[in-house]
Amino acid sequence: VIVAVDNEVIEVPGLDNLMRHAKRAKEYGMEAIKAFLLRMTPVLKTRAHSAEDLMNFIGNSEMPLTLDGRVICYKRLNNMQGNSETQYWVDPHTHTVKQRIGSIVEMEEVDVDPSRYNSCSNGLHVANQTYFGGYGFAGKNTFVVLVNPEDFIAVPKGEHGKARVTRYQIIGMLNNDAHKEISQGYVKDNDALKRLIANAIEGRITPAIEVVKVGKRGYISTSPIENVAPKKIGSTKLATLEAARSLDADPQEKKPEPAPIKPMQDGSKAV
Repeated sequence: VIVAVDNEVIEVPGLDNLMRHAKRAKEYGMEAIKAFLLRMTPVLKTRAHSAEDLMNFIGNSEMPLTLDGRVICYKRLNNMQGNSETQYWVDPHTHTVKQRIGSIVEMEEVDVDPSRYNSCSNGLHVANQTYFGGYGFAGKNTFVVLVNPEDFIAVPKGEHGKARVTRYQIIGMLNNDAHKEISQGYVKDNDALKRLIANAIEGRITPAIEVVKVGKRGYISTSPIENVAPKKIGSTKLATLEAARSLDADPQEKKPEPAPIKPMQDGSKAV
């Protein structure tokens, strides 16, 4: 599929994976698809394989895109044992990366494995809902994170439920009901999650308060973001709240049946 981005013609692989997102954006008059494709442009130029992997990942994602073109994903973390500070959680693998709502967690791109043929490898991992219906039980809490399209590096071949990225921002945590439900693969109707997603779509989120740097062997450092102004999150527009519902809740169109082979005028058949 060919699209024009700022007067530049670019080939986008697997654009059909965006169909559900495009229909939702059209329904509510959003600019999400345009913003997403603009952010994809540098990826298509420098890491075409990452763009292809991202399209496969997003085809299985049930969350709409944000108005600034970011991808809404999930992250599993564990409570930090014996922690008396502000509530932190840690990754279920190294148990060293302290993070919380408001953290931006990042790795150097060179440290993230770009190979789609490696399932579990170096990198920051995020997921869509299909991952939790299978293996994804590591981590006792489920968080909502935002990922820039340009920060996707690889999606393991045949496992379009998880991805390796260089950066994500934690914006909220699922309540117990939604956490249990997504472990079955699909959150049907959770008002708290819908409102969180609606605010994420419009960019009405708690500002990032710190940057957590991670290396190949785990935690490196945490740096506070200075002069973070408190942000009051107001009421969400009704239209945006409706746009925040799961894409899996929309009617799914059936693929058209292939047309029957018609005989040619001379009696031969088209092949």
